Amino acid sequence: MARQEIDLGTRPTGVGGDTPRSAMVKINAMTAELYDGRITNTTLLNAGLANDSQQKGSTGNANNQPAGTNWSYNGIDSNAAANNWPVLGVPSADVWWNITTTGLAGNRATQVAVQVYNGAFVGVMYVRTKQDATWFQWKKVIESGDYGFGPGGPPYNGNIDNLRSPDLISGQGPGGSAFYRLTGATTGTFPSGLNGGLLQIVAWDINTVAQLLYFGDHQYTRNSLGGTAWNDWVRVFSNRNATATVVGGINSGLMDTVMMGNWRVMKYLNGMLVAMGSDLPNTAVIGVNQGAFTDVQLPFSIADYGRASANISFQATQSWDIYGISTQYFSAPDKITYLIRNGGAVAQSFGAVRITVIGTWR
Repeated sequence: MARQEIDLGTRPTGVGGDTPRSAMVKINAMTAELYDGRITNTTLLNAGLANDSQQKGSTGNANNQPAGTNWSYNGIDSNAAANNWPVLGVPSADVWWNITTTGLAGNRATQVAVQVYNGAFVGVMYVRTKQDATWFQWKKVIESGDYGFGPGGPPYNGNIDNLRSPDLISGQGPGGSAFYRLTGATTGTFPSGLNGGLLQIVAWDINTVAQLLYFGDHQYTRNSLGGTAWNDWVRVFSNRNATATVVGGINSGLMDTVMMGNWRVMKYLNGMLVAMGSDLPNTAVIGVNQGAFTDVQLPFSIADYGRASANISFQATQSWDIYGISTQYFSAPDKITYLIRNGGAVAQSFGAVRITVIGTWR
């Protein structure tokens, strides 16, 4: 009703104004309207706006929550799908959702849900909207630490073998990429001799996942396809670590070159060895049409020397009327024996011996 003004009459006695009765009638009418339109404490409690929020337990359906209310729901995560709460992805996990609904309940509405019970998920927040009576799916509000967000990537103290999703909260994220800093408390299967570094998760879903581990100048990777166990870690080579020392195993370089006396020795991770070197000149004079054996002691060993080969060249000191190398072979893993056969022109010595060896080091 419109406000009713009480007529005070003419000053100073109020002649012609409302009588006490008529004035009280107006006052009663206006206060009755205010009383009838009041918001009671019960109303505020039911809306979750006074004292504790309205508790709906494990069967409360968030789709039915009126706009302008704060309600609480508790149970286990497997109740979520039936009751339209956010789903964490761990069916047996105990949950307690505080959900606030604003907007127009029958048309345009917004809900904000916060998890306040389970220790692994405390503080996790989700939002969703309603348009023309249709609720859209819940979307997680990303906070520092989620999906590797945060300064330098947040620390991860769990088991990296269980890390199959960028989302640490549920471990059931749809995919994507994330970085995490591994600490001394991190457990799981690491490349040999390592425990730490920066770990990247690249996931299509929890069943198709790759992990990349960055440790100093080195990178390692492994994957799990179709929900199977992790493959072994393998090393990722670059021009920085490919030429590191070849020792075999996961921390080996791809190829290296070292000098061993007069020999340049090149090793490859696949087991191949190539060496080039020189032998001291053979000062002994070999007679006309005669031959002489010479042994060359190598500063390394050939693993399967029965299948290795050596190529030997030399220089005659007087005449090239020679037969050359008649035979050359490995007489031991670290020794080559060869025979020089002189020609019929003149007795002479031979020098400037050059040897190339192709074999295996393992």
